[in-house]
Amino acid sequence: RNEIFLADLTSSKFERKKFDNLILQKTITNFRRYMRNDDFHEDSINFLVKVNELDSSWTFSDKTPEYQNLIKKLHGVKLSEIAEIYFGKPKPIQTETNGQTIPYVLIGDIENNKLVSNIKNAISISNRKIEEYSKIALQENDILVSCQGTIWKIALVERKDLGMIPSSQLAVIRPQKQKILPEFLLTALQSEQVRTQLQPKIRGSFIARIPRNELDGLIIPLPTLEKQKDVVHEFYQIRSEIQELEQLLREKKQHLDNFKFGE
Repeated sequence: RNEIFLADLTSSKFERKKFDNLILQKTITNFRRYMRNDDFHEDSINFLVKVNELDSSWTFSDKTPEYQNLIKKLHGVKLSEIAEIYFGKPKPIQTETNGQTIPYVLIGDIENNKLVSNIKNAISISNRKIEEYSKIALQENDILVSCQGTIWKIALVERKDLGMIPSSQLAVIRPQKQKILPEFLLTALQSEQVRTQLQPKIRGSFIARIPRNELDGLIIPLPTLEKQKDVVHEFYQIRSEIQELEQLLREKKQHLDNFKFGE
């Protein structure tokens, strides 16, 4: 046969998995049906994969029927096919007395899809290490996502943020602009379709994290550039309307709080 029977015998998607006897019994039953060439219901626990669909970087969660159906609906591509991805650096323990002082970005510096303007953290990098940090130094229209601890805070890098160094909890996603607009990728990364993919990719029992290979494999919708422009315009228009309504609501609440009865 050119098929492989895959099974997940655990009751958890995290690193410290618990073996589940009920799932084992179901898997044994399904495997026997498979060996007899009988039909069985394929789901995220037991399913078949063609041998030629596997490569050196495949993961179990990417091959489940639910995930494959999501890919078909999105008509998308892997994030690694439309963007370069880099992870930030840990803050150096030693301070270089003659190094370059550069702002250092933490998760807390991300607010409302932007980096706050008063970033106070800084690191000093020696001249010999400048090249090592050069790839992850922020460029305009990079997208930052938090991948450890607090998962999935997102910011679009502006011109004022150029050259900053992200912490190791952050990933730098550098869009290939001939394929995808940075603003469209920002909206896609926040969409329900992408967030649905995140949960089975999160690892860690105590500190949640998204590994590099799982981030690479996120499926991103990829319409034409013209359609991307339309989506971005609609997204920001709706967000602007929401912000105006929220402001109106705050003003009405304040008016109600200051309302004077009997006057």
